Amino acid sequence: MLLLLLALHGLVRIYGGQSAAWGSVFAFVLTPVFIQYLMRANHELPLALAVVAGLYGLSRCEESLRWSALFVASLFLVVFIKGVSSLVLTLSSTALWAIALRTRRVLSVITAGHILALAAVLGFEALYRFATGESFLSFYLGFQGGKAVEAGFRPEMKLYNLAWYLARALWFAAPWVIILAYYALRSLRDRSGLMRDTFLRLALASSALTVLFFSLFDRKADRYIFPAYVLLAAAGSAALDKRKPSWRKLFEKTPVRLALALGALLVVLTLLRVYFHTYHYRFIRLWAH
Repeated sequence: MLLLLLALHGLVRIYGGQSAAWGSVFAFVLTPVFIQYLMRANHELPLALAVVAGLYGLSRCEESLRWSALFVASLFLVVFIKGVSSLVLTLSSTALWAIALRTRRVLSVITAGHILALAAVLGFEALYRFATGESFLSFYLGFQGGKAVEAGFRPEMKLYNLAWYLARALWFAAPWVIILAYYALRSLRDRSGLMRDTFLRLALASSALTVLFFSLFDRKADRYIFPAYVLLAAAGSAALDKRKPSWRKLFEKTPVRLALALGALLVVLTLLRVYFHTYHYRFIRLWAH
């Protein structure tokens, strides 16, 4: 979780500056999904880390080779932990390229990263066949594909899945996603140009692609779209940073003071989470899966 906060800070800082970066970190910490996952260890945490860290590395890949390596490492992480769900990083990196980084270098890094990840998967498949005499990929893809199509393709069910995930996003990324929606609608009326902001467009595009991707599958869980919660919360805070000087001023303090405040907040939230999980969790959980 701490690595995810670090990657989120780095990504937002590139496109929004220091105050927006710190604000986004605090905003994500103060979401229902963050507090809930303080006591959970699902694979969606590494998925979110891989997506955010991968976007951060890709955003800086023209500076030095190490940032390209970070993107490739993020691809490897998500492929070997989440399998088919790694397409979320593929979609998000493509969105970042289309929105902000249309250069040959960035496109080559995306392409090379996917070629290397595919080679690693094929290498694992060869080792698995050598050790067991069976194919891992045929079993895994058959299982995942079977789950996806066993009920047939029913458009009304996919629309239901979409609405289901959108409702989850409204809750688990609250209140920041609501703030984001408010300022997005206001920007359409006052023509402030807020939604031309690079990070806001990236966050919305990546989140939308993530939700649409998982809406294709009838097996649902709140945690599947975890990367969308992170980016939507960060985008809501980034919108506040653009429109509310009083909010921005809160995070213009020295990094040491902000880090100490964040550490204290994490300790308090963890203690409260342990207490409520131990004594009251079965009475307050919402949409638990």
